[in-house]
Amino acid sequence: MTLFPMDSEKWQQGIQLNNYLNKMQTYQADMQRRISEIQLKPCERERFTQFARPVKIVALSEDWCIDCLMTLPIMAQIAAATTGMELRIFSRSKWPALKEYYNGRGIMAIPVYSFLDENYKEIGTFIERPQLAYQKIAEWKASHPEIEEIRRSASISSEEKSSRLAKIRLILQSEMEGWYLEVCQSGMVAEVAGVLGLL
Repeated sequence: MTLFPMDSEKWQQGIQLNNYLNKMQTYQADMQRRISEIQLKPCERERFTQFARPVKIVALSEDWCIDCLMTLPIMAQIAAATTGMELRIFSRSKWPALKEYYNGRGIMAIPVYSFLDENYKEIGTFIERPQLAYQKIAEWKASHPEIEEIRRSASISSEEKSSRLAKIRLILQSEMEGWYLEVCQSGMVAEVAGVLGLL
């Protein structure tokens, strides 16, 4: 298996959360709001406080990505609850070696979170979104066939398509935040705990 493309020098180039927020061009206000609102449940926090190994979380992200908006604040809370865990963010467009590494494993989506030990060896990976969110999105898309109709329409201008799809994305974002509040955040926390062996 190909070694994870990370070492101490590259790690230091990763962006810490506050700096990432300051540089965001898309969803900045929404990300700030979610980071201030998202909290782990006490039982979830307790679960991660028991994990004592030093771990570095490589987050491959882009600020325009709705899934990054949903999951990055949760991952930040997990890192904050865990002794010796540190999160750094790497833009997919600026880190082709990371993109190629994941693509070589068949991982095309973002965000991707890799958990590395003190020697920068990969412990495990969490990809894109929790399983509950995949189910919710599949159901949502099935109930909104107009999205594909707009995309495929030859009678609508590119500008009109962009405008209509932007409005739909706002609706999706609002609904996704509701899903995460209800069940998807807990699902993600459980899945990350599983990746780290905290069963």
